[in-house]
Amino acid sequence: MTERQLHKLRGSYHRYRKTVLQINNDLTFWSSSLVNRVEKYTEENSWREGFVYDSVFATYDIGLDGSGILMMMNERFSAGVGDLQNWAKGFNGRLTGLYVVREYNELELLLLGTANQKYFPKINYQPEVSFYKTIERKIRHQLREHGLEIESTNNRHILTFFKLKCHEYHLFLNAPVQGFDIRWEQFFEFISILRNSMANNRGAFTSKGMDKISEEYEILIRLLFRIYAEDDLNYILELQSENYHNFWNLINDFAANTIKVLANERTLDLSHSSQTDGDLGAYPFVYFYSFRQFRLSGNGISF
Repeated sequence: MTERQLHKLRGSYHRYRKTVLQINNDLTFWSSSLVNRVEKYTEENSWREGFVYDSVFATYDIGLDGSGILMMMNERFSAGVGDLQNWAKGFNGRLTGLYVVREYNELELLLLGTANQKYFPKINYQPEVSFYKTIERKIRHQLREHGLEIESTNNRHILTFFKLKCHEYHLFLNAPVQGFDIRWEQFFEFISILRNSMANNRGAFTSKGMDKISEEYEILIRLLFRIYAEDDLNYILELQSENYHNFWNLINDFAANTIKVLANERTLDLSHSSQTDGDLGAYPFVYFYSFRQFRLSGNGISF
């Protein structure tokens, strides 16, 4: 890569890690604060009877002349002191689901931006949907030219494109995820399924979807999440507190090492701190938690 391409690549990763840092800060601080506050409130007010929160669904019935009347619907929610911990747990689960969608979107934009800077450098970067659609079309065109299937489910076509262009990236995707009996390509498929389920089913899994993902990715579900039923039809995945950061770090490992391999960098230099917006510096691959590196060798990729 030219220095200009590498500089733009650093910029893409810088945008990614700023968003990811905000996500981790929000979830770590506010989720734990909520849990602690609810526990304290429940302990101090266990004697309290009745509801501490009550709400109803209301909407205006608007006439064609613009006048309206407020209608109270037959949909009500009430919570007593004893309900607060389960309510907080459900809230944290749904919030985590929304942030999975947001972080995956950042990862998706990073992958498309990387494709732009590495393989389509004549297309000027713009933070617009039309720009990313242009890169998508370029990727699909290249796959068609090589007679490869365009399987866009879970963004598989993007990884197929990178594997076509970079043999070392093929090695990386087939390397094991440290601590889990899966490969990195499988991990990307897993977070893609998470994202789709969270985005398309109100942040929850149907019973059929939960059975499928639990069977195919049993080790990830067992080690990283707890499953509980939101109702008779939907299930929520709650990140285990003891492995909370490990899940987000795995996504970051995938992102950083993807850029490293595609940029033909041999290692991730962690000896320097992050740079500011104005000076990305020579060490763009530093982030806020320690993470695993992958070194290319004659036998593939090792930790």
